[in-house]
Amino acid sequence: MKKLGFSSLISVVAIALLCLPVANAQQAKRKAKAASGKTQPKPSVKTAAAVAPPDKPVAEKQAAPPAVAAQQSKPVAEAEPTEEEMKEALINSMVKRGGQRMPDGSVGVNNALAGSSIKIEELEKLGCKPAAYGAGYFCTYSVTTSVSMYSNEGTAAGDRHANGVNALLRFFNGGRNSNTETATMRFIRGKGGWVASKD
Repeated sequence: MKKLGFSSLISVVAIALLCLPVANAQQAKRKAKAASGKTQPKPSVKTAAAVAPPDKPVAEKQAAPPAVAAQQSKPVAEAEPTEEEMKEALINSMVKRGGQRMPDGSVGVNNALAGSSIKIEELEKLGCKPAAYGAGYFCTYSVTTSVSMYSNEGTAAGDRHANGVNALLRFFNGGRNSNTETATMRFIRGKGGWVASKD
């Protein structure tokens, strides 16, 4: 085998050095490609689904129709007074005018000589409608009241006078101790209950 001279050996080494960077670059490129193929994960179905835009937009809350919205915003009407509430309001109105509530439910009015008691025997509610002006309801009702006179003198003469007046009252009521009439008044709910008013 022929031995290479010094100059030929240098030429071979020079060619090898020139080719080495190219080989190293190609080898590094192959390694980088292989590494990128191994480390880059494929997108999972879950990730793809999360990234992908939804098929349909989220439905916005629909506004209520105008009629329904108006009905929802309309204040609830206050209930009408019952017959018992109307009766209580009439009794309280007599007490406020100076009467005294008695144990039997009547209202008494007294002075030094005589006294009188008025009792609502029966009240029937005929109908109520909201007041066209102001608050409350205008209610029509039928009320039966009894009136009795008595003497505060403590004498027989005073008792006879009272009995005479009661006889006159029965005469004007057709022989009855009570009287029935129909009336209409305004009833307004106050802090302490319903209030009867003529206004």
